[in-house]
Amino acid sequence: MKGQRLALVLASAAVLVAAVLLAPTISAADLPPGAARRALTDLHRPRALFGALAGFGLALAGVVLQSVLRNPLASPYTLGIASGGAVGAVLAIQLAGGGSLSVSLGALVGSFGTASLVYAVASWRRHAAETLLLTGVAVTLFAGAITTAVHFLALGSTPDLVAM
Repeated sequence: MKGQRLALVLASAAVLVAAVLLAPTISAADLPPGAARRALTDLHRPRALFGALAGFGLALAGVVLQSVLRNPLASPYTLGIASGGAVGAVLAIQLAGGGSLSVSLGALVGSFGTASLVYAVASWRRHAAETLLLTGVAVTLFAGAITTAVHFLALGSTPDLVAM
C-alpha cells in the first residue's frame, strides 16, 4: 500500500513538472522567434510556476484544515471562511470603491473575522469538530445573506431583480 502511494505521489510530481515546463510553450499566438522567446521566459514560465506554487499552497491549507479537524469534509467553504471573505470583499467594493488592494484587504479581514467567530463559538463546546463544522455552515449561510442584502441595497430604490 505504501509503495502504491509513493508511486502515485512521484507520478503526480512528474506530471506537475511536465506541466510547468510544457505549458509555457503552448500558445495560440504566432510570434516571431525573438518575441516568442521573450514571452516564454518573461511571461509564461513565471505564470506557470506561480500557478503551481499557488495550487500547492491551497492544497496544503486544505490538508491542514482536514487533519486538524479530523474530518474530510472540512474546507474553507464549510467553515465559513470563504463566505466571510466574500462579505469583506463586497463591503470593500461598496464602501471603498472596489480597488484591488481594498478588495483584497476586505476579503482578508472578512475571512479572519469569520474564522475567529467560528472558533469562538466552537470554544463553548471545547472545539469539537462537529461544532466547528456546524457553526461554519451557519456562518456561511449568514454571510451569504449579508452578501445578498448588500447587493440588494446597492441596487438602489428600484432594484432590478433580474440582475441579482
